[in-house]
Amino acid sequence: MIGNIVKVAVGIFILHFLWTKVLFPSKWLGFYYPDAGNLMKSIQSSQEFKTLDECRNWAEEMADSQGRTDTNWDYECGKGCKLASDYKDLSENHPEMIREYNLTPSYVCDETLD
Repeated sequence: MIGNIVKVAVGIFILHFLWTKVLFPSKWLGFYYPDAGNLMKSIQSSQEFKTLDECRNWAEEMADSQGRTDTNWDYECGKGCKLASDYKDLSENHPEMIREYNLTPSYVCDETLD
């Protein structure tokens, strides 16, 4: 009986690992803040990254491309990001508001790191 429970538990663990790490791994999305004091202004990466290091490298490249030598910029890397429901609603029902107010997509991420 206990042997069967252990087999099922190990099987579930293996399936979970394969599902989340091999078949459908989470991607990273980068957010670069050119002014660390104003996190409302950001530049979002146009691509998703396979690793956190790739995302961090993108942020460094963004700072370098702007000739930044100071430390008054910041970034975040979000894992498992999805378009926020309020922005999704606006884009589907009121796209003119997005254009009128020059809104950028907002995301909700499972995890964010810098």
